[in-house]
Amino acid sequence: PACEEPTELTTTDIISDKATINWGNTGNYDIEWGPEGFIQGEGTLVNNYNGDNYTLTDLSPLTSYDVYIRQDCIYDITDWVKITFSTIAVCPPSYIAFDTQAKLDDYKINYPNCTNYPHTLYISENSSLIDDLSAFENLESINGWLIIGGVDVFDLDVFSNLTSMNGEIHIYTNHNLSDISGLSNIDISGITGLYINSNVNLNVCNLENFCNYLSLW
Repeated sequence: PACEEPTELTTTDIISDKATINWGNTGNYDIEWGPEGFIQGEGTLVNNYNGDNYTLTDLSPLTSYDVYIRQDCIYDITDWVKITFSTIAVCPPSYIAFDTQAKLDDYKINYPNCTNYPHTLYISENSSLIDDLSAFENLESINGWLIIGGVDVFDLDVFSNLTSMNGEIHIYTNHNLSDISGLSNIDISGITGLYINSNVNLNVCNLENFCNYLSLW
């Protein structure tokens, strides 16, 4: 059979440090990649890879890469075929209103490495039920307010890694919420306002950091 060049090259699952290169035919392939414009022979090389996709790892955020692929048929080798793509930022570059579960799910896929959220974090149901906040389980800081309103969760344990923020905390109208101890690790020095109201199942709020904050006023 003819030794055919890779066809239908696409890039999927692009995040800040990974991306998957896909092509339309199977066989053994040589793959070389590096920053856009790199000189072949100086990139990262994988020889005799069998499959129709390959995931590149340890990439840098907001960086363009060239990827060269050729089929190695032992008795023949095709010309290199190139595809170029760019990685995305570690965290969203602009503010997002998380008003549907779909937006949270997309964030979890696209920004799994975001630990220092650069904006106000606003989570409030609009047209669909929000019942999973696990997209934020890796957050360590928020450069803005934390607002959680009208969502269908029982606790805020996903925020147990959150230690610093810069703004107000608003927790309101979450009718199933009965435990907010996931917020107990936040340093009060970054809190400028605290509003917890209309959470009908939240009978006791006895968090030391919040009590210390309230004692300042």
